[in-house]
Amino acid sequence: MSDRESNSKHGSIGAMPFLIGALVGGAAAILMAPDRGVNTRKRLKEGARHIYKSGEEAVLDARDAVKDKAETLSDATRERVEDVAETAGTQVDAMKTAMRRGKEAFEEELEKKSA
Repeated sequence: MSDRESNSKHGSIGAMPFLIGALVGGAAAILMAPDRGVNTRKRLKEGARHIYKSGEEAVLDARDAVKDKAETLSDATRERVEDVAETAGTQVDAMKTAMRRGKEAFEEELEKKSA
């Protein structure tokens, strides 16, 4: 599996530590900066809201990626089933033709022997 495939499979999982780090780092920066309590609480609330929206977007993106992959697999499976059915149909037709020719050859031999 390539790094690219691995990253696409685990992209949403990799975003979670980033989001948590951003939240903790942002909160620490705000708490360390000298400001009034009302302003600090407002900034913390806005930061939390931003982190929540980012997490929500990451979850929605992951959901869409899973849905797309499931559709791709479904399409590939459907195509494979159709290919197998077509091959089986071709083989059945070949078998019918061989049986018909064998029957005709047998009947010709019977006619030759009885004539």
